[in-house]
Amino acid sequence: MRQRLRRSPQTAAIPILQQMVSEMPGHSNALGYCAAALVHAGRMDDAKAMVAELAAANPHYRLGALRTRLPFKNPEDVDYIVDALQAAGLPET
Repeated sequence: MRQRLRRSPQTAAIPILQQMVSEMPGHSNALGYCAAALVHAGRMDDAKAMVAELAAANPHYRLGALRTRLPFKNPEDVDYIVDALQAAGLPET
């Protein structure tokens, strides 16, 4: 899934991620990855709505902690997700 998010056109990843969100309501990772893909696809309003849903599902989900928990070895991959979520309004702390 991460490879598809990172390497595919964002519009191709979004339906898969939206299905994950639908099948796992309130799942922080599904919501976060979907929001990040929406940002990178230029769908900021949808991404902000997804971040609002993420905040409602997990009020303690923050960028600072996310940076240390993302399962990527490459720092650029971490930045790719974190920067998108920051743009969509996810708080740092």
